[in-house]
Amino acid sequence: MYTKERIYTRRILNIGEKEHYYISFKDSVGSAVEVEVEKGVYDAMREFELIDARIARSDKRHVEHFELSDSEIETRAIREPETTENAVLSRALSDEIVSAIDSMPALQRNRFLLFRSKGLTLKEIADREGRCSSAIHYSIKCAERKIKNVYKKFSEETEL
Repeated sequence: MYTKERIYTRRILNIGEKEHYYISFKDSVGSAVEVEVEKGVYDAMREFELIDARIARSDKRHVEHFELSDSEIETRAIREPETTENAVLSRALSDEIVSAIDSMPALQRNRFLLFRSKGLTLKEIADREGRCSSAIHYSIKCAERKIKNVYKKFSEETEL
């Protein structure tokens, strides 16, 4: 893991109205050295420190997440995880409903999908087809009844 070891320090010294920028560090033999640098070098060193700090925080978050157990991750999650059994049942129910929609007559299926999926109103569908709204309403209600029957049958078989 990344560890930050400070090998230099920065400081600004105001003399009169002028600012002087210094960087202190230890040389190769361990002696303390302080060097006056230009503002651009000083600012670059400061920017490197900020980038370094961001990387350290990011590393810490990744390590923390990596070390979490499954139960800790689930505890922190916003919603409870779905059990495998429920996921399988949901998928099976979805497949049954899709199959029921596919088995509808083309006109009824199209009306139902325009109404439920596309959000068109009964009048908009009726205008498209040149029919009255009541015919569209009846067709959609029949489609909904078929889907409810599929759901009811599925629920009884699986005891949801």
